Formats: sequence, structure tokens, C-alpha cells
Amino acid sequence: MRRFGDITIIAAFFCVLLAVSSYIPLWITLPIGAGGAATAIFLRRRQLDRRIEEIQHRLGHLRSEGLFIEGKVRGAQNDIFYGMILTLLTDLERSLYKLVEKNIQLLSLKEIGRNIISSLDEKRLIDSVFDYLIRGVGYKETAVILVRKKRGQFQAFVSIEKANRVVRSVVNFGLENLTGACRRSLLSGKPYLIKDVKMHPLMEVEGEALFPESTMSSYLCVPLVKSVEQVKCLDSDECALQKMTKRDTNVDHIGYLSTPECLACPHIPLIGALIITDGYRATPLTNIDQVTLETVGSLVSSNIENWMLYQDLRQEEMFRENVIEGMINGIFAFDLDERVTLANRSARDMSGYEEEELRGMKISEIVVESQTGSEGDRSITRVLGEGRPVRYREAFLRCKDGIHTPIRMNISPLAGEEGTEGGVIEFVDISVLKRMEEEIRHLDRLAVLGRFTSSVAHEIRNPLTGIAAGIQYLNRD
Repeated sequence: MRRFGDITIIAAFFCVLLAVSSYIPLWITLPIGAGGAATAIFLRRRQLDRRIEEIQHRLGHLRSEGLFIEGKVRGAQNDIFYGMILTLLTDLERSLYKLVEKNIQLLSLKEIGRNIISSLDEKRLIDSVFDYLIRGVGYKETAVILVRKKRGQFQAFVSIEKANRVVRSVVNFGLENLTGACRRSLLSGKPYLIKDVKMHPLMEVEGEALFPESTMSSYLCVPLVKSVEQVKCLDSDECALQKMTKRDTNVDHIGYLSTPECLACPHIPLIGALIITDGYRATPLTNIDQVTLETVGSLVSSNIENWMLYQDLRQEEMFRENVIEGMINGIFAFDLDERVTLANRSARDMSGYEEEELRGMKISEIVVESQTGSEGDRSITRVLGEGRPVRYREAFLRCKDGIHTPIRMNISPLAGEEGTEGGVIEFVDISVLKRMEEEIRHLDRLAVLGRFTSSVAHEIRNPLTGIAAGIQYLNRD
């Protein structure tokens, strides 16, 4: 292309020389023509080199220059090829800027995902969501709504950033306050992007706006639902909606979230919702914001669901621990190596050991079948070997102070996925019972001695009575 242009310039100059050669001598026109052609070729090549350098510079840096770039593109209308290249570079620069922005958001999303997944604290989880939505993406007005089943209502955590100051508040409201697009979003389980706030205003709580003094022109509501499959509404006979339908035969259909009792239902698939607005922002919300919030919502809903399951498991574990700790009878759990893995409060109090001291001790060092302990604990070995329980076996609890306390115990195998994984000893202190038995035996011995003495006295008294009678008879004579 460059050579074709150079040949064209030379041909043009020589045409001019042929035209003026009839008036000017040839020895004058030839140097002038050659010099003019060389100058024109040099200037053209210099211009092309500058353009190539500019294109290489733009390709190397791909920095956004805004309207300045567009001015350059408009000024290059005479060179179509050059204009196309500049237009392509402009698109690449803008795309690169968007990619950098999205990369920052993805890095922030990765960080919030890490915080959300590792968080077992509700407050920390909500703070991570707010930090990402406000600092990572740039939303000024955000809210996290959660269903409080025990209270039968919603609880909204609202965050507003205004004038470089973040204000957070907590709002409680009932089902009657859930109106408009937010209610439709939670009923359908689908996100709702509202671009006309005047036609579809955001819900209010007791006459107060969720975001006071907001400048919003659009808002987005994304529901948080459970990922696991739950029992569907109206399937249970204990459902309040079922009872309402049976009472009122005129009701054709009662849907999900029709009554406040739905919020307390254990089978409700709804966890809550995320709400953002374009308040205090220069641009309204778009479908890109919807995709971003849906991504955050999926992370939040799964983690809140895991947190709820963790809380349920923790409460169940605490209940079991309280039951075990509150039992009057002592409990020892041990593994296949006959080492103690658990001891409740009664077992610790009776043995005199602390939990740290008991953990890892051989159960045969604590529970023995004789005061000398020479026979070992054959019952425990038999339970582990045969997998059958032993009931009402008397043994001795070797206490920390060396005293052997008599106990009556039940030994049961502890079953696992791969068979017997250990055993459990449930025992009771029978020291008082042993003392009572000893007293009873002592009383029995005294009673036997009393009966024997009475019998001997009776056998001796009878001959003595006859002798006394004979002596009295002889005295009368």
C-alpha cells in the first residue's frame, strides 16, 4: 500500500514535469521534480510512521481517553482505515475499563464469598454483605430482610451511605407491611426490578419509608429461598391454610404467605430478601445489577440456610449435653481401646477426677470388678467383643483419693457405621444401699442371736421351774 502511494506521487510529479518541460529547461525541471517527489514521499511516510506509532502506543496501553478519543476518530474521516483502527481501539479501551471494573467486583465477590462461607455468625454475615454491596459494587442503599419464625415476622437490616457516612438500622414488620413488588417477588420466588418508583413504590413500615429521604428512581428485590427441597405448603394437615380452607368453604384458593401463621411454619421455603436502590447514585439499576445481586443472594441464602441448620444442630447438641450432664447417674463413654471419651458431671463428682484427667484414661483403671482390681474389667471386654449389653452388674469405682465406691452398672455397646465403636457405662452409687444391706445383715444376726438366746433361756427356764417347784414342796413337808 505504501509503495503504491509512493509510485503515484512520483508519477504525478513526472506528469507535471512533462507539462512544464516545454517552457523550462530539462536540466532545471528534473532536479526540482525529483526533490519535490522525494519530499512528498518523506512527509507521507513520516505521517504514516506517526500513525503507526500512535496505534502501537494505544495498543500497548489501552487507556481510556473519553471524548478526546472520539475527537480523534471524528478527525480521521478522510482516512477510513485509520478511523476504523481508532474506533476499534476505543471499543477495546472501553471494554478493558469494564473488564477491570468487573474484575474488581469479582474479587470483592470472591472475598465476600469466602467470608460468607466461613461465617457461622449472622451479624458477621450481614456485615460482609453490606461491605460488598456498598464498597465493592457501590450501592448506597441496601437492605437484608430475614424471616424470624419464632416471632412470626420479618426483620430488616437497613444500611444507608450518605455523605461518606454509613447509617444502619433494624426494622421489624409483619406480613401486612409486605406490599407491592416486594410481596410479589417473595411470593413468586423471582427477582423484581422496578424502574418506576412512582408507579410501584417501595413498601413502608407503619407509614415510614424503608429508606428515608431516598433519591431512588429504581429498586431491585431478590428473594432468598432454601436450596434443599422442603415440604410444600398445604401438604400438611396441621397447616393453618388447610384449616382455614376447611372452615370457610367459600374460599376457592389460599396461596403461599396468605396468613401471618405462614411465617412461623417450619416448612416455609422463604429465608428473606435482598433489596437495593439507585438512591444517591448517578445511574439507575439495570439487568447487570440484577445478575450481581442474584449472585450475592445465592451465596447469602445458602449460607443462612447452613447457619440455620447449624443453629438447630447446636441447640439439639446442647439439649443432649444438658440431658447427659443433668443425669443423676454417672456415665462413662469409651472407645475400642477402652479409653474414656466422655464423662458427665455425676461421674466426675463421684470419681473426683476432672474432665481433662478422665479423658484418655483406661476405663479399667476407674471401673474394677473387685476392690483389689486384680481381675480387671472382664465385663467391658466381653461387651466390646460380643456387642451385647451387660445389665445390673456390681463393681467398684476407683476414685482419685483411692477409695473404692461400690456401684451398680449397665454396660451397652456404642454402635457406629462400621459396627461397635466403643461402649457406654451407666452406673449409680450404691454405697448407701450397701450400708443399709450391712445394717440389715447385722440386724438379722442380732435377731438370730436373740431368738437363739430366747430359745436357750426357755430350755433352761423349764427345768429350773420344776426344780423350784420341788424345792417348795419339800419345804412344806
